[in-house]
Amino acid sequence: MPYPEQPPKRGEIYWVDWSPSRGSEQRGHRPAVVISMDSFNRIMPTVVVAAMTTKIKPAYKVTVTCPAGSPLREAGQILAFQLMTIDKTRLDDYMGVLDASQIEELNAALRMAWGLSD
Repeated sequence: MPYPEQPPKRGEIYWVDWSPSRGSEQRGHRPAVVISMDSFNRIMPTVVVAAMTTKIKPAYKVTVTCPAGSPLREAGQILAFQLMTIDKTRLDDYMGVLDASQIEELNAALRMAWGLSD
């Protein structure tokens, strides 16, 4: 079901159509987690998402590893350094939502990736 009927919420994971892309941008159909605030998501036609990958690399402070089944079928990694503002029409199927501890990890990874740490 493309484009959610309800506004997407922070921490929700959707399949995203990243095409067309250029250079080193994400491409194809892959998951992403919504990181923009719910108040923006309700009124804006766009959302900010962090790309996800199933190519797990050693855990860095700018990634969050999600084991299989939480909430994805297979293990994945949130790339807090790969953010993109996308139109909501790029959001395809809803996949799940991060739990509270994963949101905390994501917040820490975003602070580190974007130089917002103390």
